[in-house]
Amino acid sequence: MYYKQPQYFGKFRCSGTDCTANCCFGWYINWTKSELDKIKLNPNCSPELAELIEKSFIQFDEKKPNNYMVKFGEDGRCPCQTEEGLCRIQKELGAEYLSNTCTVYPRYNSFYDKENDIVYRACYLSCQEIVRLLVNDEKAMDLVSIPIKEPKAQTVVYLDSDEDVLVNPILKKRCEIFDFLYELIGDKKIPVETAIILGALVAQKITQLSDRKQYDMISEALQAFKKQIHSASALQSIEKIKPNYNVKFGVADKIIENALDFRMTDVLKSENGELDINRYIIGEQKLNEMMKDKPFWLRNIALNLILELCVPFKSKKHTIFENYSFFVAAIACVKLNAIAAAFAPEKLNIQTKGQTLHFEGIEKIYGLTGIISRRIFQSSQAFEKVTKVLNEFDMDSPAYLALLVK
Repeated sequence: MYYKQPQYFGKFRCSGTDCTANCCFGWYINWTKSELDKIKLNPNCSPELAELIEKSFIQFDEKKPNNYMVKFGEDGRCPCQTEEGLCRIQKELGAEYLSNTCTVYPRYNSFYDKENDIVYRACYLSCQEIVRLLVNDEKAMDLVSIPIKEPKAQTVVYLDSDEDVLVNPILKKRCEIFDFLYELIGDKKIPVETAIILGALVAQKITQLSDRKQYDMISEALQAFKKQIHSASALQSIEKIKPNYNVKFGVADKIIENALDFRMTDVLKSENGELDINRYIIGEQKLNEMMKDKPFWLRNIALNLILELCVPFKSKKHTIFENYSFFVAAIACVKLNAIAAAFAPEKLNIQTKGQTLHFEGIEKIYGLTGIISRRIFQSSQAFEKVTKVLNEFDMDSPAYLALLVK
């Protein structure tokens, strides 16, 4: 049994007090009763920490009496966090007394390839340190295989049950479609935006086959696409698509507006609140200049999102094309936010949920990408909210999705 993971996975180290968007702030943090009892029963636990634990956790579901979550203070912080941004529990007792949630984040297991006994895993973009690794290492998203040493029962994975497959047989093709899309988006011979558009065509075709219950033809269709990917005529037709700034800005901005309590994209608007195309173009130019020695940055983020969003199936209730559209929307939001951040002043002070965040230079990209991922793509309601916006703008075909990212 193996883990298949991005090359950066083993390089991650929490930046601790240097983190400008701390994960102990304004986020549900799950603990179990046994994890809390382990602290309280430790003879080295101080009376002050024991009292803090007693009043800082609440049950969040009466049907699950062993599950607790952190009760945030008025400032939105975990009460166990020190002024320096460190954890009192870890500081007093050691990292082994943290909850599984606190220990594992931002790492996670994405899904399980049952046929080959492989667990795919990565890290969430909501951690700005992960974004930093992706932006600064061209090979960060190269997948490597690592033998799994822990017992199989401890390897919690996103797994399709037999009942799921019975209801939706296309789930049998999950790993095959994933591998195809990952290879496509990772193809450095094709501009990443072009690869994403080609992926939309693939998702549409597979959805059509699924609707006709022609599941046995999916492998053949993927092989046919693989032969056509580098077709000059296909690539040229996509390259000729002209930017539609109203679509590029409008859809992603609407999604961001519904998720964030601050509007980074306002810097790209004129005094009357409309998109200023000149500001957008200048922001894009500044972003390209900022990333001139990191041309792979968006591709790495896209590849990480494929793992993070379990593409082609984040939602089993929706079609592959709808799932892929969610992925495209994610890329559009990240790109728009990065353009706005590049256009904004060199030093940013952002007030969000009672917290003031400070970003400077390229740190704006790391931090703001993390916030977008945390508020939009890790939210349990995200898929329905994003899909609703896409439907409002009639983003129901590869051609429209092309306008969103091109």
